[in-house]
Amino acid sequence: RENGSGSVKVFNSSTNVAILKMLERSVSGESASVAFETLAEAMNDCFDAPLRTPSARYCQSMRADFETLAMKQIESMVRESESLVLHLDSFVDINGESSLGCGLSNERGDFYAVGFDHFGAKERKTGEVLKAKALKVIDDFEEKALIKSKLCAIHSDSEPAQMKCNALIAASLQKELAILPCSLHGAANVEKKSIACVDKHTTECLTSSMILFGSRNGSVLRNHS
Repeated sequence: RENGSGSVKVFNSSTNVAILKMLERSVSGESASVAFETLAEAMNDCFDAPLRTPSARYCQSMRADFETLAMKQIESMVRESESLVLHLDSFVDINGESSLGCGLSNERGDFYAVGFDHFGAKERKTGEVLKAKALKVIDDFEEKALIKSKLCAIHSDSEPAQMKCNALIAASLQKELAILPCSLHGAANVEKKSIACVDKHTTECLTSSMILFGSRNGSVLRNHS
């Protein structure tokens, strides 16, 4: 260590990459360490001195590097892109907490989920709150100024608060941003309006088919087979 308190084993980048690949595949730090030990034992006769392998603690500590790698990967994409689209949508996580999720895509169609911010228990989803959370996620990046300069559109749903947020973001950046409608809501609206144009017998047939073969609320055929 630089402060003279002892030594720290440092392994080369190839070893660290191998550890990260194992951790990425849900291998535990202890299992990764055992894998290196087993490999070292098998190759011990090929070297003059015993091979030193990463400990379980060392392998486990590499998990902290995933966030840094993800940030650098996103920033690399931003630098290489000519234009960016900001994707915004609210979601509820497994714990029932509501958050605003943010993503970025470029002209090549590359998409990265870049972050999210929780809503407080008593926090209302107003346009001002959504705008503050979206910009907070962007401001966490070193390349925040570059991200803002390359933004050309926002992809979101058409909820009033979200549309207000989109307008506030454009105003804060002092630029005109195209608003791209949510594909999911667009498809749902097309389906709804299409069904409204057909006769009642067709509607009844579609409803019966949904009940029989399945819907978001379950399937009669599946539940009683």
